[in-house]
Order: sequence, then C-alpha cells, then structure tokens
Amino acid sequence: MIIDTHAHFVPQTMLDDVVSAKAHFDNIEVLREDKVFKLAFMGGAPTRPIMPKLRELETREAWVTENGIDIQVSGGWLDSFAYNVPADEGAAWSRFMNEHLLEQMRAKPFMEPLATVPMQDGKLAADVLG
Repeated sequence: MIIDTHAHFVPQTMLDDVVSAKAHFDNIEVLREDKVFKLAFMGGAPTRPIMPKLRELETREAWVTENGIDIQVSGGWLDSFAYNVPADEGAAWSRFMNEHLLEQMRAKPFMEPLATVPMQDGKLAADVLG
C-alpha cells in the first residue's frame, strides 16, 4: 500500500459557501475571478491562487490514481489557515475548514483528513480538537 503522508487540500465546497454567503467571516474573504480563487485575511493582500489540483476532488482523484497512491493524508493549505484573524474567528474558521475537509473526504476513501486549529490561541486550538 502506498500512502502519501503530506498533501494539502482546500475543498471547493468551502470556498463556494463563503462566496455564496452561506458562511460569513468578518475578516476572511474569498476572492473569485473567473476560475481563480484567492483568500484575503484582515483586509490584507490576497494569497496565492488556489489552483484546481488543490481544491477539486476529481482532479485530485485522477492525480492520485495516475501515481498509484492508495491513500493520501491531506490537511488544509498553509495560505488558508487565517492565523492572523482574531482568535474566536480563527476557531470558527478552523471548525468550518475541518467540517468541509471531513465532508469531502468521506466520499473519497483514498483521502484521510488532517484537522487544522487556530494557532493564535492554545486553549481554543485544544477546544477545536475536542
């Protein structure tokens, strides 16, 4: 069995929920221009583009299959963690990301999720995992 132990994933459903206003965060913005998505935190500069291989399950599944990988352990993408937002909002964002990661990966047995936590507050980070 071949296991990829280090991969990143930003669920497209998560981005869509913010763009469509199904989810709202005061200091987190999803920017969309055509098929290009970026995040912005605290009114700052946008992140690097969130490329299709980073956010689309079908693209990921094709790549994993082509490369003979049986299981891929995937956490969020470093540019998506929002460590600079207020701690309470960071905890809500971490929970939101974790829920989307888990939901998307349940449908794909080749993927295993890694949770994210709000590193700006140790107690809240432990609470998110609890």
